[in-house]
Amino acid sequence: GGETNSVSLPLTAVHSGAAEITAGDVFICDYLGIFRFRLKKHEPIEPMRASVYPNIPDAPVQTDFLKTAVLFSTDDEEEETDETSLTQTGQPGYDHREYFPGDPIKRINWKLSSKRDIYMIRLDEKVAGAGQSFFLDLPLLEETDDTLLLRDHIIEGALAVMTMLVREGREAAVYVADRSVWVKHEIRSQSDVYQLQEMLASFTPSDTAHAVPPEITASGKTPICFTAASAEYPQSADRIVSECPNAVLICSLLSQLPVISPEQWIMNSDFELAQQR
Repeated sequence: GGETNSVSLPLTAVHSGAAEITAGDVFICDYLGIFRFRLKKHEPIEPMRASVYPNIPDAPVQTDFLKTAVLFSTDDEEEETDETSLTQTGQPGYDHREYFPGDPIKRINWKLSSKRDIYMIRLDEKVAGAGQSFFLDLPLLEETDDTLLLRDHIIEGALAVMTMLVREGREAAVYVADRSVWVKHEIRSQSDVYQLQEMLASFTPSDTAHAVPPEITASGKTPICFTAASAEYPQSADRIVSECPNAVLICSLLSQLPVISPEQWIMNSDFELAQQR
């Protein structure tokens, strides 16, 4: 009758990214389910936006891939140095912040930490600029179970590799296309990986004018791309190779993408990487 009732419906997401929840028809049935009829007149239910977080897999250390990532980075491997840098205030020295679980241990300033009785991380602008550049190629395709599954695998693989780099004390920059604009995400600690995960939870594919982020091209670094291109939809990967023939491609085993780059890696269901020949 005139009563107002609330109904809770548990939903389980199958794929990650931006989602929309709505209800089309409303049916009423009795407790035993004998009678059931459609409610013809009901207030329209506005679509609700939801963000579905991708998983961050705990992938094993990829020694061969790490060697490749270092090889294609134009920056030298950072070492402990006594060089004097300038802080943001222009004064000699280094900026520091409190240690966060997942930060590289070798960045801890032990002398300062002992004085403050708390772990402190040194922020070195020279080191912050080091590391390899990655970008995600997530083309705008018809959303089917196959294309969404492939996209999820690539996104989770990228998060797994970023976590692996952080654990190994390395830094990286990840570019993701947001509303057709390449957005850069600095990865220096595990908290940065979580921020990237949060951004990808509300991700919606979009086309871009450049297949490779212009900032990477201008830096002179060889980009490493996680691509969701497949044998059925290879166009985005072909654009990347045409713009940057020496780009390193990481594709999913599910994609069945043929070898189109001399440096092409394939990722299996356990997020293990192997060079594709």
